[in-house]
Amino acid sequence: MEVMELLARGAEAEVYRGEYLGKPAVIKIRPEKRYRHPSLDRLLRIRRTRIEASILIKAKRMGVPCPAVLDVWGDTIVMEEVRGTTLASVLEGGESPVGVDELGRVVAKLHAAGIVHNDLTPLNVIFGEGERVCLIDFGLARYSRSVEDRAVDLHVFEQSVTGLAPSAAPEVISTFFSSYSREAPDAASVLSRVEDIRRRGRYKRGQAKRG
Repeated sequence: MEVMELLARGAEAEVYRGEYLGKPAVIKIRPEKRYRHPSLDRLLRIRRTRIEASILIKAKRMGVPCPAVLDVWGDTIVMEEVRGTTLASVLEGGESPVGVDELGRVVAKLHAAGIVHNDLTPLNVIFGEGERVCLIDFGLARYSRSVEDRAVDLHVFEQSVTGLAPSAAPEVISTFFSSYSREAPDAASVLSRVEDIRRRGRYKRGQAKRG
């Protein structure tokens, strides 16, 4: 394996572009956390890496477009490199995104597989050719069929799109929710819970202002 270029460094992982068996790949490494006991730290990093790889493999098997896992060892996952443009880049460029309808179907399929992404933001959605959509960065993903957890996924997407592109947000969110509602199991319950989450947010903001 040849590591070539640092793509991103976050709180939990470093992501590199490189080669694996002569093919373009993305290498994700969970670095040491020096504030934890070394043995516990290694155990936690390995466990989280295995969970992420397991989720990616299951999502792929269930037809969710996401990076294929090429190899896993210790705190490292090697994945295929997915090329395209992030939804964040499209929105920041002021373009009207093509593929949001497909994104709703993809997230519905992910939830039907019993997986929540937990970081469903425009940065983690890649548009390829045509309307091909791919979800990336499953570092916070977990197995869950909870209505609340699925609703939080949708609310995170809604909030992040609104914060990034307020003018485009209503159309993007409407298209996404409509597509999701047609495909997702228990869609009515999930969307009702999204509205509950919105109300909680408005209530907390109101309390903060009065305080």
